[in-house]
Amino acid sequence: MLLAGSRLAAGQAADVRVRGDLSLGLIRSGDSGFGISSISQLNRFSTIGLDIRLPNGLRSKLTQRLANRSADPDRDTVDEVYIEDPGGWRIGKQYLPLGNGLLRESVRAIRLDTSLIAEGLPIMVAFIDNGGGKQIGVAGRIGSRASGVSFASGRHFFQNGTALASVRNSGDFSLLGAGWRNAVGLDVSRRSGHYFTQAELVSLNRPEGAGRSLTVAEIQTTYQQGRSQFGFSFARELGGGPGWVRLSASVSVAKGYWFEPVLRWQDGKIADVGLMWRVKW
Repeated sequence: MLLAGSRLAAGQAADVRVRGDLSLGLIRSGDSGFGISSISQLNRFSTIGLDIRLPNGLRSKLTQRLANRSADPDRDTVDEVYIEDPGGWRIGKQYLPLGNGLLRESVRAIRLDTSLIAEGLPIMVAFIDNGGGKQIGVAGRIGSRASGVSFASGRHFFQNGTALASVRNSGDFSLLGAGWRNAVGLDVSRRSGHYFTQAELVSLNRPEGAGRSLTVAEIQTTYQQGRSQFGFSFARELGGGPGWVRLSASVSVAKGYWFEPVLRWQDGKIADVGLMWRVKW
């Protein structure tokens, strides 16, 4: 895909940049001791890759995971690889922009971006095919950055380790099962001065295999000061599921370098603690 994108430049020079988003630190889950990890508690992977921008406006991206979780159904070491016409279409493995993060997972898809003619609302629709036993179907979002409705219909959606990370332990995949066939979500975001607040509600139905339907809500607020930010989040599976509280910080120590402590509680008990250093360029 990257070679094909380069040829589309018709001999003109492309802007090729090496990108990295690397984390390394100590994470303690439950009663176990601290262990070294390059994957955050919310299953954000450490990645390195290429960002290629072509003179004709097309863009190619390739990012490689430095580590993966052995139990994750998405065992692909490639995090994203796609070519796109920004604002028009995107083809390849990609994170679909559904909601504020509860439904986050990387899939192989053809994505089309447009807007509803009458209301002028942005709409993203993706046609997904990850192969047998994995995500296949259609998903998308209608709405602005401030609010929107997300949907998915098909097979095995949201079984990857990056999905529903706010309401489960990072290494526990039992809640995800083999995914769901249908999902719908609502999200709202508001900024006021240094504060940025997001709320999201998702409903996942027709579970695959022995899974179960569930509804999850999350609200999170972030205070930003310069390159540093401090966050609070509360998430819960409605209908009797445990509540998860998260305190987090991303403290800038130099340009491109952050110290990121995270503390999470599950129903009042400490679930995990993370002390991570992050480098991004």
